Amino acid sequence: MPNFHLAVSRESANGDFHGRVTEMLELLPLGPNIHYYLCGLDAMIDDISNWLEQQDINYTQIHREVFFMPNKRNDDWLYSSKGEKRGYIQSQLLHELWFHTGTSCNLRCPFCLEGSKPGDDRLQFITLEETKKFIDEAVEMGVEKFSFTGGEPFVNPHFISVLDYALDFKPCLVLTNATEPLMNQFAKIKRLISKPNRLNFRISLDHPDPQKHDESRGKGNFKKALDTLGRLHREGFGVSIARLMLDGEDGDAVDKDYAPFSTRRESHRISPSSGFPTSTNRVRSRRSRKSPKAV
Repeated sequence: MPNFHLAVSRESANGDFHGRVTEMLELLPLGPNIHYYLCGLDAMIDDISNWLEQQDINYTQIHREVFFMPNKRNDDWLYSSKGEKRGYIQSQLLHELWFHTGTSCNLRCPFCLEGSKPGDDRLQFITLEETKKFIDEAVEMGVEKFSFTGGEPFVNPHFISVLDYALDFKPCLVLTNATEPLMNQFAKIKRLISKPNRLNFRISLDHPDPQKHDESRGKGNFKKALDTLGRLHREGFGVSIARLMLDGEDGDAVDKDYAPFSTRRESHRISPSSGFPTSTNRVRSRRSRKSPKAV
């Protein structure tokens, strides 16, 4: 028997089993020396935890990484189905808090770690009402920064109001493909420059070759992202680039291949005065085994 079994809910993902996790667990031996690592939505993790505890698995063998829990209104999750207290980590210090804005995206990239696509509602859109209490609690704990990822955050119709609230307290970073969802709301986004804290954007430009970028993200999307990057910088927002990294590549050399876009003066490129980023974030892709290096 292998020492590690991976169960996933998406047919497109890699794993030993596709379907309900409890169905897989019924096929595997259970015992005091086996540990169970659960990652996903709170309802799913509660179901699996309760099932394991009913099989006399000690709660110390169950490790939980719970996605955003907007509907929790009491402390029931602190207790097992048998009424025993569950273990959890009581944070004493919080440097950065990440929010998942929802799995929906306007693009369908084959290497997406999240597997996002248009209309994907595996993780539903977060709202301002839901995020306020987490932002407030994080501020009380001394958080220094809020970061947001998706899906594509700007597909979420509530996202700009969430950013507007978060920027009253701390700087924010948004990971985005910088295409239509952001472009179509640019007038609203511009107003956020007056907030008391800085808003930064990390924009996906997978390759310095526009054609290679568009092979995965769709024709014309390199130009859209590059245009948006320049517009954001000219408005005073912080910008950086996230790109894919190939195994064995000369990372510094590839980073330099982006430099021409800061010197060419065609209308869809960025002029030197716009402050095009001089370094990139290298992001490893699941599909192509490509690797983040931050600006």
